[in-house]
Amino acid sequence: MPLRRVNYDRDADAVWIVLAPGTYERTHELDSRRRVDYDARDRPIHVELLDASKGVDLDGLPQPDEIAAALRQLGIPTLLPAP
Repeated sequence: MPLRRVNYDRDADAVWIVLAPGTYERTHELDSRRRVDYDARDRPIHVELLDASKGVDLDGLPQPDEIAAALRQLGIPTLLPAP
């Protein structure tokens, strides 16, 4: 499924990604730099990535291939998970 919208705020060094329409129900914090919002049916609807210019760990993110492609277009590096 294609990403609906990707915004990068260079001043805040944060990326906001809209994955799907939906009403926010809860947030799952993967770590201090990555958060995923879910709707009431537990579908991921938003992703927030902080300190993005330092690189983004795709491990555990929904739609990692689509997110990686969007980040490449923004010039933001992605990090591979540790083996």
